[in-house]
Amino acid sequence: MLKRRRFLHKQRILRLCRSTIFFSFERFVCARINEESVTVETSKELSKGMIKMGESDKNSKSSNELAQDRNKLAKLRNELAESRTLQAAERMYAAWIRTGFTIAGAGWTLGTALRDSESQNVTLLLGGALIILGLMCFVYAWFGFKAVFDYLRESSVLQGEKEYPFTMNLTTVTILSVTLFIIFVVAFGLLIF
Repeated sequence: MLKRRRFLHKQRILRLCRSTIFFSFERFVCARINEESVTVETSKELSKGMIKMGESDKNSKSSNELAQDRNKLAKLRNELAESRTLQAAERMYAAWIRTGFTIAGAGWTLGTALRDSESQNVTLLLGGALIILGLMCFVYAWFGFKAVFDYLRESSVLQGEKEYPFTMNLTTVTILSVTLFIIFVVAFGLLIF
């Protein structure tokens, strides 16, 4: 029974120490955010754990100020997460466009290179099928990017923001997709006729 009490007492002390350290760390981060924007040096200090806890005592704040600082930090994290999500959607779009371009290009090459062979119909059919598959990759890439874009726009509207700042990305992606689609439809027409 005595061992159990000592164990529980040590656990309480550890929890208290952890909460004190976390609170000091949080106060330091919030103070740094108010002083200046988060810089690379600040993030390096935070990631390496080179924080001097004595600095947080100099910038003592009330609980309301700390709550406001936490809200600012949460908003900044949310904005950065939205940016990362949009960049991931752009990478996914680029990968699907690259894949579709490769498949459609292989279909065009196969169709034109083997046009004069004995199995011309099979070659044209196979080349045309690959071009159509490449076109479907372009369409799938656009719909995938549009779905992520709509989700981000919808979530920003729910949070009370009026405009979503990345409308140019959707316009660029749409123009690129339509242009590539038209080019390969013309290529398909030239291959067939």
